[in-house]
Amino acid sequence: MQSFAHPHFRSPLYYTVLLLLSLLLFACNSAKSKREAISFYYWKSTYRLTAFEVGYLKKQGVSKIYLHCFDVINNQGAPLPEAVLLWADSLQPGIEYIPTVFIENSLFADIDSAAIRTMSDRVQGLCSQILAHKHLKLSEIQIDCDWTKTTRDAYFYFLTSLKQKKLTVSNTLRLYQYKYRQQAGIAPVDFATLMCYNMGNMQNEQAENSILNLQDLRAYLSAQPTYPKALNMALPIFKWTLLYHKHQFKGILYQNPDLNHGNWKQISGTQYLCTQAYTDSLCQLEFNKEDVIRVEEISKQHLAEAQSLIHHYVNNSKNEIIYFDLDSSKIHHALY
Repeated sequence: MQSFAHPHFRSPLYYTVLLLLSLLLFACNSAKSKREAISFYYWKSTYRLTAFEVGYLKKQGVSKIYLHCFDVINNQGAPLPEAVLLWADSLQPGIEYIPTVFIENSLFADIDSAAIRTMSDRVQGLCSQILAHKHLKLSEIQIDCDWTKTTRDAYFYFLTSLKQKKLTVSNTLRLYQYKYRQQAGIAPVDFATLMCYNMGNMQNEQAENSILNLQDLRAYLSAQPTYPKALNMALPIFKWTLLYHKHQFKGILYQNPDLNHGNWKQISGTQYLCTQAYTDSLCQLEFNKEDVIRVEEISKQHLAEAQSLIHHYVNNSKNEIIYFDLDSSKIHHALY
């Protein structure tokens, strides 16, 4: 008859195997827990998804879209909503839509407390109206504002006013505001989203990449104490082209010229020189002889290395990566 050994008399090999299995299980669970949730910003003025975007959201298990609802611009000293979102598509099941509002910093330069409360009421009201079109209720909001030391108090009062409306409030945090937090102050929000892009110098014609520079990112993140607010991380998947005339920065081109045209000569991995003045048929712009463009884009390797730096230096992450922004061509290039 087969006997069963008493547990007190199991061999040392049994406990060794058990220990190894436990360590393996712990390692697997830890790896799973470290995988960030993926979210997206949606920054177009009309909400309409392509079939590819719908499929990608489902495949990646995306559960949040930070939905750009409108901008608040400074109209001769008065706040004015602009680029208000229009719905042209149905909601995706299983996705939470977080209204996101960009506010020009200059609005907080000379404003009293009553005007701030009025602006917070109107921001809340318009976000509620936009969500109501899809029978959604406003419970959370993200504010995007590049505040400064001189506008800090007014902007923080605005955020406090929103929180008093029983909303979950987050804000965007630039890298310099993260590093120089004593001067910038800590916003009175539930959590912040650290914008890990637009960190380089556009003005410098020879800069490597002004969207995402890993050396600059390390300099901002390293040797910093724990940030007092939990952080999401925003990473870029967009690209742009910068134009220089006589070595002076002239602006961003969101449509590349025809670089196969004989008037363009590649002078480095990312730079092209115009050898003859002409009008480009693709972007409908006139280019001068010796104009230089720099094509900046983000690769999958860039994103992986950036996330590695974030894992190394930031220890209070909310474990959520928000990609800017939801667009088929950008996903194909940087994530797919």
